[in-house]
Amino acid sequence: MDGWFANRGQIIQTGISIIACVFGGVNAWPKLKGNEFVSVEAILFYLLVALLIVSLVLAVRAIRREPGLSGKPIPPRSASDHLNIKLIDLFPECFGLDSQWTYKSKIRLYFRNETGSELIVENLAWADAPKGLPAQGPIGCRFQMEGPNGWEAENWLQEQDTVRVPTGMVFRLWIGLWLDPETNPNQRNAELRRRAMAKSLGTVTLTIRHRDTPSHWKIDI
Repeated sequence: MDGWFANRGQIIQTGISIIACVFGGVNAWPKLKGNEFVSVEAILFYLLVALLIVSLVLAVRAIRREPGLSGKPIPPRSASDHLNIKLIDLFPECFGLDSQWTYKSKIRLYFRNETGSELIVENLAWADAPKGLPAQGPIGCRFQMEGPNGWEAENWLQEQDTVRVPTGMVFRLWIGLWLDPETNPNQRNAELRRRAMAKSLGTVTLTIRHRDTPSHWKIDI
């Protein structure tokens, strides 16, 4: 029965309607047989039949709305659906050709763990958007946890390949993106910020372990 009805209430409603129609039909049959189509018993039988039809129609509509009941496959839930990670800040960091840094155009991303339990962040991948920017290789995959004075004070612990992020805490990462290093750093900063606001840079994928279960969490930047 559960494969044909959306819930137990509809099963009970339809069952009662069928029983009522049977008793109503038994009582109305002598009148109908005698061509008394508008007798009290006949009219009651008509109403019970109408109620049964309405119950069946509602059941069919409910089935069509429920993928699992209609035979349609239910999309599998992603392992990352239970993760609640919020992007709380980002800013470009571009340097001139005379800078000592290998990556001349970077964007820093700040995330807060709002999942409710500790997360282990251990890998980073970048896929540029159709009109986005490719990463400058080799792509960096080091993370930083906020220090005791907090991320808003720009207080950060040492960079690590893997970080444990307690709930409510902030971590950050950076990605080197390819822009012409001969372009003025301020112009590159402005371009990165505009692209980030439009989410046209690319997609960040983080490998995250939650309760020993690894999953891939993605966000468009």
